[in-house]
Amino acid sequence: MKGLEAACRAEDGTPQWSAKTVFTVVDVSPDGRPDYLIDTHDMACEGGFTPWVGSDGFRYILFVSTGPGRWTRAFDRGARGFEIAPGGHGKLPHLVVFSHSAYCTRSNPERYMRCTQIYEWRRGKLRKTDEAWFTD
Repeated sequence: MKGLEAACRAEDGTPQWSAKTVFTVVDVSPDGRPDYLIDTHDMACEGGFTPWVGSDGFRYILFVSTGPGRWTRAFDRGARGFEIAPGGHGKLPHLVVFSHSAYCTRSNPERYMRCTQIYEWRRGKLRKTDEAWFTD
């Protein structure tokens, strides 16, 4: 949070948000402890340029619990969309990230500008499990 506030002030802006409006409790890891997502859609930098919005979308920051009172920053970058989907039948939840082509790793013969990436929290790390290009 302090880094986002500093980035806003560096652009001659005033941060217009509170922790209550930008932190969302999510469940990504199987440890039963809360994980936290910051979605910068709800963050305004009044009077200045908003540094966390670009051609790659809004910035998403995901903190995953690693033990009592401890979290690790598992995801921190721009995306055009970000969803947490249930895994179903005891499986881990999926993070579905709609990414700018700069973050996509597979070849792109059609020159599409976006891909969908699927991640899961496995063995203490956020791991990509799938990636596909889309045209919409």
